[in-house]
Amino acid sequence: MTGYRFLPEARRDLTSAVAWYDSEFPGLGQELAREAQRLCLLISESPLAGAEVRPGIRRRPLRRFPYAILYSRD
Repeated sequence: MTGYRFLPEARRDLTSAVAWYDSEFPGLGQELAREAQRLCLLISESPLAGAEVRPGIRRRPLRRFPYAILYSRD
């Protein structure tokens, strides 16, 4: 994934969530990973589309999974 970076804590959270979903239903974790990647691409194309939750911090929820990506334009 290019054009963005995850904080180490966020990367660990995503990795853990992918592993958990895969342990519950094989392949579902990979769907989560693809959805996160898709959303990151959307964010890079339209960074102002996310709801501003704090000055300079925006949030976009994932479809189908109970997660959201918080991001800044830095």
